[in-house]
Amino acid sequence: MCELNWLLGIKITITDNGITLSQTSFIDKIANSFSMQDCKPISTPIHSNFQWKAVEDEDEHTNATAYRQIFGSLMYLVTGTSPDQTYTITHLSQFNSSLSTKHLTAASRVLRYLQRTKDRHLFYPWNNQLKMTACMDASYGNCLDMRRSFS
Repeated sequence: MCELNWLLGIKITITDNGITLSQTSFIDKIANSFSMQDCKPISTPIHSNFQWKAVEDEDEHTNATAYRQIFGSLMYLVTGTSPDQTYTITHLSQFNSSLSTKHLTAASRVLRYLQRTKDRHLFYPWNNQLKMTACMDASYGNCLDMRRSFS
C-alpha cells in the first residue's frame, strides 16, 4: 500500500515530527462555488454586534438554498480541520428555516474569514500525549428569541 496523502478532501502530510491535516483546497473550492475567491479577507468570522434573531416579518425572508449550501460546507470544515469555528456554525445553524439577508451575509462573512485563514492546519505531534482542554462561557441570555443563555 502507498502512503496516505488525501482522505475525504483533507490533505494529510506525514513527517518525522507528526501528522498535519489541512483543507486549504476545500476552502478554495467553497470560495469558487459561491464566487468569493477574490473577496476581501477579514480577521473575524462574525461581527461582534450581530443580532442573532429569527425573522418575524415575512417580507424579510430570503431564499434559504444558498445559506444552507454555505452552512453545509462550513459544517464539513468544522468536523474536519476547523473546530475553532464551532461557535459560529452553531449560531448559524439556528436559522436554517427562518432567515433573512442578514443571516446570509453573516454566513458569507465566515467565508471571507476562511479566505484569510485557509493556510491554517491541525498538527498532531508524534511524541506528545494528546490532551484535550475545554473552556466554557455562558452568554447570559443573549438568545433574543427565547432569552436563554447560549454556551
